Amino acid sequence: MHGAVAVVDDGDARRIARRAGLEVWGSLRVIAEAVKESRATEYAANVLVDALMDSGMFCPCQRGQFINWAKQKSLL
Repeated sequence: MHGAVAVVDDGDARRIARRAGLEVWGSLRVIAEAVKESRATEYAANVLVDALMDSGMFCPCQRGQFINWAKQKSLL
């Protein structure tokens, strides 16, 4: 409604939000955007994603490989 982006990691919730016409990003895209905009370093992004994985978050990349994964997915 006001140009906001919903940050949602749950797949079902993302589908529902998109069907409702909302722009939806996942947490990893938010982190990638921070790197792309020089608001975070690649090192800090890798450390953050590793910490998220350590806390139980599922990530589609291996530890220490967030930047490589993000580049493969054209997020960086």
